[in-house]
Amino acid sequence: MSIVQDPNIVDLYTKICYNPHYLDVPNEMPFAESPLHTAASEGCTDLALEILRLKPSLGKKLNLDGLSPLHLALDKGHTNTVKRLIKHNPNLIRVLGREGITLLHYAVEKEEIDLLIYFLLICPLSINDLTIRDETVVHIAVINNNLGAFKVLFGWAKRTRYEKVFHWRNKDGNTLIHLAALTNQPEVIKSLIRYVHVNEKNLEGKTALDILNPENVEARKILISAGAKKGSSLVDDATSCENYLKSTMTMKESLFLFGAYLDYGLSGNMRNAFLVVVVLIATAACQAALTPPFWISHNGTTPVFPSITSVYNETTSTNSTSTNFGKGTPLIAKTTVIMNTIAFSLAMGTCTILTNAPLQMLLLPSLALFSVSYAVLAWGIYPGTEGQFNLVALEVLYALPILTIFPWKIIRMKGRKRVDICYGYNLDAVKYLTFRSAFTKLRTPTESDG
Repeated sequence: MSIVQDPNIVDLYTKICYNPHYLDVPNEMPFAESPLHTAASEGCTDLALEILRLKPSLGKKLNLDGLSPLHLALDKGHTNTVKRLIKHNPNLIRVLGREGITLLHYAVEKEEIDLLIYFLLICPLSINDLTIRDETVVHIAVINNNLGAFKVLFGWAKRTRYEKVFHWRNKDGNTLIHLAALTNQPEVIKSLIRYVHVNEKNLEGKTALDILNPENVEARKILISAGAKKGSSLVDDATSCENYLKSTMTMKESLFLFGAYLDYGLSGNMRNAFLVVVVLIATAACQAALTPPFWISHNGTTPVFPSITSVYNETTSTNSTSTNFGKGTPLIAKTTVIMNTIAFSLAMGTCTILTNAPLQMLLLPSLALFSVSYAVLAWGIYPGTEGQFNLVALEVLYALPILTIFPWKIIRMKGRKRVDICYGYNLDAVKYLTFRSAFTKLRTPTESDG
């Protein structure tokens, strides 16, 4: 070969020539100081990459101290080596080292903000990894008073809609707001107030206000202004949940059940089929309502079944495109138009509830404007009925999703934030898990949690 070769790599292949199992020996042992550990800890990036290429499994091998090659490289400050190895295998970020510490956790401990951002971008799922103390990377940032790392993680979680990480607890049942109160970090508390429950209790039954040092005036003001209370003044979660499950199911809970069905019981194929049907119904209802029936005349006279010729002559002889929808109109005509309007609005509302968030927020205003347009056109055809059409069309359009899917959405949002029942369940989590469990058995393994 004519290219200039790295002497370390030449030496590696010399050893392999003498012993073809040179890289296999450490790979077969449960814990071993492999050549990759040595290369990474010394910052020999090219050599480390060559070893990783030849034996990828060594990237996850732990030495006798419970550390992977990348843990050693990061500990020694060889950030370029870490980045290049991860470029070839991003999953190495999630290798659990001693006490469950990953590279993401380690980067926060060492205040390597640049690496922290790099890890989040390369492997977003690494934020899910927990230590043996059930600490997330955000817990570690708060515990270590690393405000810079916390702000990066906080901003990343908000932008990726992953705020649920703010609600996770450590082994003592402490949430982030507990830890922020314990370490007197008012800025962290202020950031979290909008996203967490300030009255969550840890395993000792204490809230953030209970464990806050009374001398920390600023943090105390922030908590109290957000409605924080002492744990002794709050109703016990277990008692609330027991009373709830013993109570009779209400009509409101039936709506929760329907909402849970739409989320977890309705398969993707069924949802698509329903959407096709309701769009066809909406199209037919809209066309029927905006097409005047033959028996409604333009001049107040009402021939029951006029001939095609008479209808044509009457239509061409008038200068008005509106239809007399007054007292002389048969009841059947009024009923038909109103029923078509209700059918149209129900179909539009059903389109909304069958659509997953966040598209619902985009779809609902569009359908509302379309319904207003429908009402205006209907008023042009049937003068004097603008109030009826607007009322029926808009009320049905908004009432259907408000009464069906939105109550469940609220329960789901609250429940998923507080669903870590390992450290004690609460009423929001019980409601969410109870109604969800009614339909989870109907879902296929490939369907997501929504």
